[in-house]
Amino acid sequence: MHTSIYSRCPSCHQDGLVQHMQASYRCAVCNFDYVTLANNDAAMKAWMLENLRLGPMNVVFVLHLHQVILQLPAQESNARVLAFATQNGIRLPTGSPFSPLKIVAVVIGVFVVLFAVALFFAARR
Repeated sequence: MHTSIYSRCPSCHQDGLVQHMQASYRCAVCNFDYVTLANNDAAMKAWMLENLRLGPMNVVFVLHLHQVILQLPAQESNARVLAFATQNGIRLPTGSPFSPLKIVAVVIGVFVVLFAVALFFAARR
């Protein structure tokens, strides 16, 4: 078992860990096998719709699970999920989450926090 994917299960409707075991992806709560969605188009679409509406992290999980469940190439799978989201009025994040400005801001923020911690401990001596 090796996974860090969470999804709202179509069977028990709990947000839970998806466990990859051998040739299946199972809900850690109820043991539902996500691979069975490959044979049930309506259930697959209902699961995708529910999870896509939950937020950006769930979009990443849906993109990955859709690809492995249907055993499609990444580009084809991603195109299908994005088209499905667009058809259902779901706006997905666009662009790069890591712009140079954001990276610089995070690095400066880390240094400020480290400097503040160093000052705090220096003042205690």
